[in-house]
Amino acid sequence: DGTDAESIATISGRTGLKAITQLYGDPSTVLNDCEDHTSNATAVSDCTLSTNSTTYKVGSNAINMTKDGGDDTNCAIDFDFVSQNFGDTTKKLTFWLYVDDQATLDKIESIKIYTGDGSGWDYWTTDASPQIAMPSIGWNYYRITPTSPEGEETGGANNAAIDRMRLRIYTDNSSDTWAAGKVIIDQLRRYSQNGYGTIIDEGLNANWTGHTTADKIGFYFYCPDSTKYNTIEFSFGDNVSG
Repeated sequence: DGTDAESIATISGRTGLKAITQLYGDPSTVLNDCEDHTSNATAVSDCTLSTNSTTYKVGSNAINMTKDGGDDTNCAIDFDFVSQNFGDTTKKLTFWLYVDDQATLDKIESIKIYTGDGSGWDYWTTDASPQIAMPSIGWNYYRITPTSPEGEETGGANNAAIDRMRLRIYTDNSSDTWAAGKVIIDQLRRYSQNGYGTIIDEGLNANWTGHTTADKIGFYFYCPDSTKYNTIEFSFGDNVSG
């Protein structure tokens, strides 16, 4: 994408260099593409949903989460989908969350993510869970491991049969509101952290002694469909330590 690659000064003096490009993804399990706010998405609490065709991360649209009421200290959205097996630690649930500006961000006290099976919920919060952090301005990528929740409600969820997800955004005051386009959610997915593909290049054998932070390693990667990969990981090492 034009970004400088990792400085090779960190491997100065090492030989037998290998470049390993690991692609993570599972393109078959988009749980909700957020192209239409009326498709298996429901507003909860002080929240109104609408389709945003201007600001989106994937595809052509995303979903606005507008807090337009003054009766509650949260704005939430529920997604329903076909039952999914999240029964091992390699299975992740991911989505994108957008916050438009500092004024909106200042109103957000915390967020809480739930996964459910129709009878109980597991959850993660920015107050305690190491898996999620407070959002910042712009697009924020969230990834949780359903087998490792922070807590549970109404008996917890069966991770082998997850069929719903809830995002609840808490505000500092019940009177806090924001307009459409200020908070947006996009592309709810399930994927496996197992490698989708691996490319190993052993053609970099050289002695890298004397290189500085001005020297870079880079590569070109072409992907006609960016939705097929959640993460592209580039790493390097020598034949001894990997």
